[in-house]
Amino acid sequence: MGLVSAWWLLSLAAGLNRGLFWPLGVWLVVAAATLIFLPRRWLSGSIRQQHLALWVGSALNTLLAFCGAAFTPGLMHTEAGGAGRWIAIAQLVMVAVITGYGPSRQALLSRRARRCIFFVIVGITTMAGAWAIAGLPDPNIDVYNFLSEGAWGLLQGRNPYAMEFTPVSKPVGPGYIDLAYHYVYSYLPGTLLLTLPSVLLGDVRWVMLAAVLASAFLLRSLSRRLEVPEPVADSVAIAFLTYPGLLCVVQNAWPEPLIVCLWLAALWTVVSARPSWAVGLSGLFLAIKQYNPPLAIPLLGAGIKRRQIIASLLIPASLCAVFIAWGPRDFLWDAFLYQVQVPARPDALSLSAYLLHTVDLPLPGWVGLAVPAIALGYAFRAVLKRQGLAQSLRLTAGFYLSLFLFNKFAFANYYFLLQSILVATIAAGIGQSHRRNTTDDLTGSKGSVS
Repeated sequence: MGLVSAWWLLSLAAGLNRGLFWPLGVWLVVAAATLIFLPRRWLSGSIRQQHLALWVGSALNTLLAFCGAAFTPGLMHTEAGGAGRWIAIAQLVMVAVITGYGPSRQALLSRRARRCIFFVIVGITTMAGAWAIAGLPDPNIDVYNFLSEGAWGLLQGRNPYAMEFTPVSKPVGPGYIDLAYHYVYSYLPGTLLLTLPSVLLGDVRWVMLAAVLASAFLLRSLSRRLEVPEPVADSVAIAFLTYPGLLCVVQNAWPEPLIVCLWLAALWTVVSARPSWAVGLSGLFLAIKQYNPPLAIPLLGAGIKRRQIIASLLIPASLCAVFIAWGPRDFLWDAFLYQVQVPARPDALSLSAYLLHTVDLPLPGWVGLAVPAIALGYAFRAVLKRQGLAQSLRLTAGFYLSLFLFNKFAFANYYFLLQSILVATIAAGIGQSHRRNTTDDLTGSKGSVS
């Protein structure tokens, strides 16, 4: 139950955070961190209880998204012009579907009926995302300009790390205090390759929406591979889709959906005994953003070999080598050095922003490195002791929570990645409990459910 509560607290904190600093959101994140790092025996709950908690959390998240779209568009990241009313209607329909699709009723439905309802929820999410994209053709955010213009520039033979990008027409928050931000392509080369389809689609955000939808199916299939009962596996995937900041992530073209999709695909291949496929998938998600390497920890917990992880590193290394040869100073500055010297964001959902608002001082840099380093070491310890997938997922989520909480950047997209890891953690824990219960039934013994 503790992990489900942590997932919902993070969803609430990030979903309600919109450009303006929200102190309560920071303390919700702190509460979630406390729950994640509690001893496993304190996080216990039956499969039935966790299923019910996922359903309640999903319904509340969708209700919040509806209220935001219908009454306060800026609050829930759905400022999509005339499309806002259609988004609100879609969210209202989803509230009704999820509310009527409770755990007690799921048990009465056939497998085909449950699958149809899941597809209905995916369809509603697709329509809401499409309206959000079409209703806001220019999201007025630097990320959208970087990804769109970077892909075009690469196809034209230009070095994206040496380009000047279109600045935002009007700063929408206090984060644009560095006047040189529009000279920096701050992502790794894998982002360039994965966003190339946007040149044909006309908008990079269609790629992100497709990645979100693919992630839902991957998470559902992964849950079944982990022996999660089918109705619960549906609820796990639905919980992922009800993240209140989902439309914000899609509208602003943040690349986290690509990371989540590739990471879930890699995890699925390892659990499905196809680790060789995971090498290429891991290499791709490692080549998107600088903070992605710890996502390999759950792959190790699932059984991938260390040499295969090392082999996957050849993909980002090769891509980076190409751009280093193309323009070493441009690449190293954009991808690494700029991240170190850029000012802390006062609109971030982190303790750093909290200190900026309360005492006008950012969090000391060594704290932002030391705390995540300790959490990372704790996660590696779980892998070395072979504590299993569920534990490695939980501690990986704990690392990222520490990284974001003590970082100078932390927004809805960061917590979208984190909630995705948490939902996968919940699925792995439920699968572990289900296998234990099945074994106990066969042996006639009694076992605890975690």
